[in-house]
Amino acid sequence: MLRRAKKRLNQVGATEETDVSVKAPRSKKTVKKDIIPTLGDDEREDAEEERLAKAVLGGEQIIVNSVFDQRNKFGKSDGSDSDSSSDEEDVEDGDDSLDHQTGVLDKEKSKPAWEDDDDEQISVPEEAKGHHNVLWKTHDESKLEGKELKKRLKSQFEKTVGSTPSWAQLKSEKKKPLKQTGEESEDDSDSDDDENQFLRRTGDYLTSSQQLPKNSLNYQKVRNANKERPTEGRISSVQFHPSSQVLLTAGEDQNLILFQIDGKLNPMIQTVHMERFPISRAQFSADGMEVIMSSRYRHFFVYDMIGGNITRIPNVKGTNEKRMMMFEVSPDGKYVAFSGSYGHVYLLSAKNKELIDVLKMNGSVSAMAFTSDGSQLLTIGDDGEVYVWDINTRNCVHKFIDEGCIKGTSIAIARNNQYIACGCDSGVVNIYDQSCLTQAHPKPLKSVMNMVTAATSAKFNHTNELLATSSRFTQNICKLVHLPSYQVFPNFPAFGERMGCADCLDISPHSGYLTIGNSKGEALLYRLKHFTDY
Repeated sequence: MLRRAKKRLNQVGATEETDVSVKAPRSKKTVKKDIIPTLGDDEREDAEEERLAKAVLGGEQIIVNSVFDQRNKFGKSDGSDSDSSSDEEDVEDGDDSLDHQTGVLDKEKSKPAWEDDDDEQISVPEEAKGHHNVLWKTHDESKLEGKELKKRLKSQFEKTVGSTPSWAQLKSEKKKPLKQTGEESEDDSDSDDDENQFLRRTGDYLTSSQQLPKNSLNYQKVRNANKERPTEGRISSVQFHPSSQVLLTAGEDQNLILFQIDGKLNPMIQTVHMERFPISRAQFSADGMEVIMSSRYRHFFVYDMIGGNITRIPNVKGTNEKRMMMFEVSPDGKYVAFSGSYGHVYLLSAKNKELIDVLKMNGSVSAMAFTSDGSQLLTIGDDGEVYVWDINTRNCVHKFIDEGCIKGTSIAIARNNQYIACGCDSGVVNIYDQSCLTQAHPKPLKSVMNMVTAATSAKFNHTNELLATSSRFTQNICKLVHLPSYQVFPNFPAFGERMGCADCLDISPHSGYLTIGNSKGEALLYRLKHFTDY
């Protein structure tokens, strides 16, 4: 290429010299010799070659870079001639590859922001082996420090957690670029990435079923809810707050205590002492803003959760009762039903605590429960007969006899009235469907006969998959029934567990916790692991 350029330059120079020599006598002007190169002059010849090389190839440094790039690609330069355009393309490609090799800053591989140079100065002496025994690989090591300590701590963390947390991963670790080769398709590379992610991680890859398993209950006994402040004597009431992770306990020691439930420490929030008022029952209002407390007196108290005020409600006008101990709050937050003597039920307004109406049934009232929408009230008496009351009309719209029941002791209604559970003094718990609200002689779906003393408590969970029943007359008597299989979980309570007499129980709003208040003043707390929320 250089030879052809030189040849063309010589031809142009010869032509110009001929023209000048012809025109020189006519113009009588002298021409500078520096303008026309002399043939055979080596210095001028080298200057012209350099000028042409820069014009065609772009300079010596670019040629060198291009040669080195070609050697990196093919081992040697082929030395074949090519035109100026192809050379320019090769040079541009060589520049790109060279820039990539020399290292343009890759944003995907930026340094983590949490790296600290002071970490290199931290060391763990040999005396701390008892606390950090897993970090030592051999007994000969005296201490760990610097990069080795950091490396082992990271390894131990990944063994415990399973892998690096997503918040600690760089973008280059989260998204691996696909290497396009002629032998591998994008689908294959995607599957390889999935396999690599699967093999790099340890842990449980099986998700739990959405339905509660019936053969065994996955639960854990955690720290007692009232460990920080136990009740002196029997616990009469336990209940979870309808919206917050708060539990109340109340008992005959005249104290209402609130705890924050986290399953670990369960710290106490507040204690409300009721002077000369042993609490027989305490319950949150439907909105969770108040706590209603009753005792063996005709008056009761209301505690304001927000203002911290305690209001005494004297003898309700229209009632002639000496004591009003048992009550229920409607789920819609409109009513409070108190049971009286001789089968009377007093329906009060939840807002101003004034009497609205009086309901009357045969015998005495043993237990009450509102339906989930608050439109009906079910009461069971000592004769085993169940009454269904319409709250709007205050009339008894239906009644039926609990099959095999001599004296009713408890009643519970599931969400959407899917199940109704009736407990009796013999320990049998009959489970009905909602057809019992209309049929004269309904047959129970299942009769649970795992208790030999009176079933004094019953509670359904929010998904209608679990029924908890207990008896306060015998120790360690609390049964959990799976629905709709109606099987009692055999692993609850655990063998040898000392539960005491279960006076009351409750299940958290989303079934994450089960609490049992016993005669020892303990609020036992169990984490039901199948349910993820509180």
